[in-house]
Amino acid sequence: MELSAYVLERLHEDDEFILYRGRAEGTDPPSILVSAPVSGRPTLETLKKIDHEYSFQSDLHPAWSARPAAVSRYRQQLLLVRDDPGGNPLSHLIRGPRNIDKRQFKFR
Repeated sequence: MELSAYVLERLHEDDEFILYRGRAEGTDPPSILVSAPVSGRPTLETLKKIDHEYSFQSDLHPAWSARPAAVSRYRQQLLLVRDDPGGNPLSHLIRGPRNIDKRQFKFR
């Protein structure tokens, strides 16, 4: 997948990956999600995670998931490209811990 046409917007970052939304006019698809390792020299475990997530491509339905679309190399970096169903990461919607009312759940 050719990624140079996309403008990337950082959505989320953790210790291992950065999640970007890529947008480009006149491309198909017009919007994608890209997971890139934080490190320029990712560990073997990080690369295995990319491969593992990509292996679920045929098991996930695009109506309810950010389905893996491709593993691509961009600027000497291995990336996981996903379909973009839109929306925002939960990290943008949830700030801090949430109180859970245990009475809502039935435990056996």
